Amino acid sequence: MGFQAFAEEEWTAEQKEVLRLMELSWEAIRKGDSKAMLPHTAEGFLDWWPGDPKPFGEKYFIQKYSLWFKGKKPITYELKPVVVNIIGNVANIFYHYKWTGEKSPKTIKGRQYSTFIKIDNKWKFMGSMGCQCNRRPFCY
Repeated sequence: MGFQAFAEEEWTAEQKEVLRLMELSWEAIRKGDSKAMLPHTAEGFLDWWPGDPKPFGEKYFIQKYSLWFKGKKPITYELKPVVVNIIGNVANIFYHYKWTGEKSPKTIKGRQYSTFIKIDNKWKFMGSMGCQCNRRPFCY
């Protein structure tokens, strides 16, 4: 397991706060605990996985993650942030990920874009979209 933050400059305190939330989400994924991620989500959030035709929200969140955990749950992960762009109360994180699991393929690499919004002085997950390096995302 690892968390590496690479940037041309040092991250600001606010950027580190958002990066920490991203890391907490991946740690919950590694533990197979999707419910631990829900308190960090904003009302109306959406997640869009590479193989899905459309984004999903809270209604399917637990179900989708539970299926992932049964099939290929990560046991280790590595995150490499590229940019954390904060404008007002919105933060966009662009990062690369690599995780390993017990089932084939054992290593998955990709890139991710996640958005967070600051509500009541707390960062909340708003949405994300990403793709794996070895698999094209679903397209019409």
